[in-house]
Amino acid sequence: MNEVLLKVEEEENRILSSVKFSGKVKFQLDMASKDYGVDFKTKIRGEEFRNLSSGSGGERSLIAIGLILALQRFNPAPVYAMDEIDTFLDATNTEMVSRLLHDASRRSQFILFTPAKSTHLLRHADKRLGVVSPGGTEPSVVVESPVFEGQ
Repeated sequence: MNEVLLKVEEEENRILSSVKFSGKVKFQLDMASKDYGVDFKTKIRGEEFRNLSSGSGGERSLIAIGLILALQRFNPAPVYAMDEIDTFLDATNTEMVSRLLHDASRRSQFILFTPAKSTHLLRHADKRLGVVSPGGTEPSVVVESPVFEGQ
């Protein structure tokens, strides 16, 4: 189990460093009680390793997304549905997460839900579906195939 935790930890730290996140994560098998568990610590901005709750909402979001993508590298599910993962991310981090998800979409399909009309999260999407209600009328579905830079 420690070997698997180390591999997931290394992969998540690699993913986080690829988006220029200055923090790191550390997993350790917790065998203090009869129930086994994983002790999950983060190191953000050069601080000592602490509980995840010590980070900001954006930092916690990046770490959680990194963990999902690290696990996906070892045992991918066919589809991931993520709701409002960009809520606590600034524009720069949202753009970086968009690139990570676009790369991960080679192994699985990602469905992202966001209430934002214009978001960097969807910049690298293959397809966009929008549900809009213009002028208070019945909602309609808008399908848009994005144009990628360089095309």
